[in-house]
Amino acid sequence: MKRQLILSLGIVVALSITADGQDVATLTQVTLYSKMGHNDWSRTSINFDSGERGSPSRTAKYDLTYGNLIVNNYPDWFEVRDPRSMIIDLGAKQWGDFKETPPFFKGKKPRRPLPLSRPKVVDGSAGSTEISPFQQFVRVQAGHMYLMKVMRERKTIYVMFRVDSLSKEDNCVLSWKRVPPPHEDFEK
Repeated sequence: MKRQLILSLGIVVALSITADGQDVATLTQVTLYSKMGHNDWSRTSINFDSGERGSPSRTAKYDLTYGNLIVNNYPDWFEVRDPRSMIIDLGAKQWGDFKETPPFFKGKKPRRPLPLSRPKVVDGSAGSTEISPFQQFVRVQAGHMYLMKVMRERKTIYVMFRVDSLSKEDNCVLSWKRVPPPHEDFEK
């Protein structure tokens, strides 16, 4: 009897522990539309707290925008809205490829951002402006997973998302979820 109780308890504990990447039941899906492709801001951005789409502005708190930038004649880019936030491309992956939230990078020197075809100025903290810092923009690619560190006021959240489909210069469909911070956040 005692042995069955321990075995049953072990099974319940094992079933209740799910790896971050395998828990696809908690995914939310959203379609973002390119501002340049539609000449419309109303569906270009997402707030990862509320799941709301809308137009980025100084008063609206959106985290990610799609289709607002052309770099080297490529029009499909994601842009983080808060200059303290960052985003990285994790490559062509599936949700099941991740057991935990990966770190941003382990190198001593940060990777350089791609050169912009025109200067992109963002509103920095305390009202100052500066050239966009490292990891503010990333190319949108179908089938790729992305990790985002979202900074908003005094709040920090981490989000992973996958581009499930991309219609170039038109829209992209994302599946996304909030994830725990990486065990080692090399960007702190």
